[in-house]
Parts: sequence; C-alpha cells; structure tokens
Amino acid sequence: ECPWTKQQSAADILFYLRTEMIEVEEVLRKQHKQPASSPKLAQELVGELGDVLFDALLLIRVCERDQAGVSLQKVCDSANRKLRRRCAYLFDGSGVSSMEDAEAVWQAAKKAERQEEAM
Repeated sequence: ECPWTKQQSAADILFYLRTEMIEVEEVLRKQHKQPASSPKLAQELVGELGDVLFDALLLIRVCERDQAGVSLQKVCDSANRKLRRRCAYLFDGSGVSSMEDAEAVWQAAKKAERQEEAM
C-alpha cells in the first residue's frame, strides 16, 4: 500500500472527495453559462470527474482496510442491484413513457427498500 494512503482515514478521503465534487460543480456552472458546448470545458469536466472517481475508489480502498465486510466488489454489486431495482424498466423491457413515470418507479423502489431495511 502507498505510504500516503496508509496514513489516510475515511474522513481524510471524504475531504478530498468533497473538494473534487465542488470542482465538478464549478465546471458544470461554467458550461451552463456557455451558449454552446466547449471542448475545453468538456476536457476539464472529464478531468474533474476522473478525480471524483479516483477519490471514490480510494475511499473504498481505505474502507476495505479499516472496516470488515467492505470491498470494491460488494460496493459494485450493491450499486448494480440498486440500479436494477430503481430503473428496472431499463432491464426488463417494460419501459416508461415519461420522466414522471421514471420518477414514480424510482420513488416506489426507494420506498420498498426502506420497508425492507425496517424489517
């Protein structure tokens, strides 16, 4: 393990992750002000999103080290299950006809998740 990473806690990495998210927000705000898509801003956004992904992966690594039961595979599996529950229409062919329908499916899935967690 990298000597720098060895010294980091999850809280340390969260600080960096928050900072990178702010930088993503700043680029998106700049893009919103542009009348047309800017290749320079797109490149900047790609770089910032890469930083967010890097820090998220680093956070998972630190949590793997410090907390039993956490792994990149488990995090990816969890995200996959959540996506398939909340956006089932993308995978089962049922489709939705509007943004409102998609939102209703999403909210129903979240409600069902909360009920399962309460049991």
